[in-house]
Amino acid sequence: MKNVAFLLFSSLILSCTSSKPTGTSEVPYTIAQNYFVKNDVKENNAFKITSQAELDASYGIGRTMSDNSKPTVIDFSKSFAIAVLAPVSDEISGIRIEYLQKGKDSLFLQYKIEKGQKQSFSTRQTKLLIVDKQYDLPLSVSEK
Repeated sequence: MKNVAFLLFSSLILSCTSSKPTGTSEVPYTIAQNYFVKNDVKENNAFKITSQAELDASYGIGRTMSDNSKPTVIDFSKSFAIAVLAPVSDEISGIRIEYLQKGKDSLFLQYKIEKGQKQSFSTRQTKLLIVDKQYDLPLSVSEK
C-alpha cells in the first residue's frame, strides 16, 4: 500500500513540474536594464524585437539620476530581444523566466508571472531578454 501511495505521489509531483521540450538546448540571454514598456503596447505575452525602431515603438528608457541607470545597449546587428509582458495589475510582483531553449526549428520560452500582495497602485511588469542572433528562430511561448 505504501508503494502505491508513493507512486501516486511521485506521478503527481512529476506532472506538476515544468518539462522542457525534448531535443533542445539552453539558450544564453541577458536581461536588459532600465527600460519600461510604453502604455500603448497592447501585448500581454512575449514577442521578438529585431530592430531599434521596434524597440523604440514598445519601450522607453527608464533613467534615474544615478550614473549606473543607463539602459543596456542592444546591438541589433548582433542580437535581438524578446519582450515578455504581464498585464497591468495591482498584484503582479514580477516575471520569472523558466527557460529559453533552442529546438531544431524554433525557440521555446516559458515564463511565470509571479503574484504578490495587493497594492494600492497598478504596474505592468516586463522582462526584456537580449539574445545572440545565431538563435534567431521562430518563437514559441508558454506561460506556466
